[in-house]
Amino acid sequence: MSQSHRSEEALASAPIGPLMFKLALPAVAAQLINMLYNIVDRIYIGHIPEVGRTALTGLGVTFPILMLISAFTAFAGMGGAPLASIRLGAGDREGAEEYAAPLKAGRISFCSDTPQKMWMAYLEDYYRHGDYKAAAPIAESLYRKGNKDRSNLDYVGAILQCWAYTDNDRAVTLAESRLGWRIGMWDQRLSYLYDKGAWLTFRELAKGMETVHLELPKEFPLWREDGSYSTQALADYFYSQAAEIAARFDGRNGSCWYADDLKAAGQMPRTMPE
Repeated sequence: MSQSHRSEEALASAPIGPLMFKLALPAVAAQLINMLYNIVDRIYIGHIPEVGRTALTGLGVTFPILMLISAFTAFAGMGGAPLASIRLGAGDREGAEEYAAPLKAGRISFCSDTPQKMWMAYLEDYYRHGDYKAAAPIAESLYRKGNKDRSNLDYVGAILQCWAYTDNDRAVTLAESRLGWRIGMWDQRLSYLYDKGAWLTFRELAKGMETVHLELPKEFPLWREDGSYSTQALADYFYSQAAEIAARFDGRNGSCWYADDLKAAGQMPRTMPE
């Protein structure tokens, strides 16, 4: 078993406490290095001829003010999306809108990925209710801003879940082009979301086509030189991958959340775009 595969297994099945401690060590080291970086900067500023002492004083006065401004921005921007997500999970859409409204209107500053996280929360709520009519425009917005690199694989998975039903041709193209991001992905949650979306995409495609021509990476276990793939075989493969990750997460957490999520994803939508 390769080192990367063992790491993936640990992230999905290792006890949460020791795993958090192990992952926290690099983060703490990074913060210490960043602190050292600031200290060295201050040393250089303090040694500027004639004005060094004044410059260092100005830095000491303005830095706390900058930190306060950044903190309040993060409070509203980074906190708004999780709070909206919590409200949506509780079935309180009106409460979620209260938190999301300033973000949607652009009345506050936010981190670069805050809109994507907010859209993701709304998509998950719409999927739980089978409301793909409401999900379609959100998925389109997420595609435009949340489709940049492999760290966005969870967004890609959410888009695939919508397009599998609403725009299957685009879903197939997206799944094909982003499979390279999935291969070797260490984050099992992102892998699960992509696999779930890809399963739905090829399951729906299999209802009308037996085979499909795709250009997939050679590292893909089902890779064929002629590029001709059985749609059902692809659907079965991605479902098995999603189900395996779901079982590991549920086994570690002592729950059936991921199994229930996978089952719910396979149910047909209640509403569709006109």
